[in-house]
Amino acid sequence: MTEQPAVIACIDAHPKTISLLRAAANKARELGTDWAAIYVETPDHHLLSRDARERILRFASTTEQMGGKFLKLEGKDPVSSISLFVHQSMHSSSPVQYAFIGQTSREGFWNELKRTTAEKI
Repeated sequence: MTEQPAVIACIDAHPKTISLLRAAANKARELGTDWAAIYVETPDHHLLSRDARERILRFASTTEQMGGKFLKLEGKDPVSSISLFVHQSMHSSSPVQYAFIGQTSREGFWNELKRTTAEKI
C-alpha cells in the first residue's frame, strides 16, 4: 500500500455520503491501494447544524473502519482546497488516480446553468 491515497472521496455532511465512501473503498480494494475521505472545513463549518457536524464525525469513523484515512483540510473554498490537494499529489510517487465527488440534484433554471463541484475540480 502507498502513503499518498490514490483514491479519494470528497465528502460533506450529506446523508448519502456513505455511498461515496463505499465506492472509494471498493475502488481502492480493486487497485490494491490506499484511499482517503477528504473533508474541507471552511469558515462556515460552525454554522452547520449539530446533526450535520455529527454526521461528519460518523463519516470520519466509518472511513477508518473501512480501512481509509480521514483527512480534514482547512480552506475558504472546498473546490480550491481539493484541487490543490490533487495538484500536490501529482508531484508525489503516488498521485490521486480516482476522485469520488457527490452531486446534489440541480433544480431550477439558474442552477442548471451553474457548474457542479465535480466540474469545477
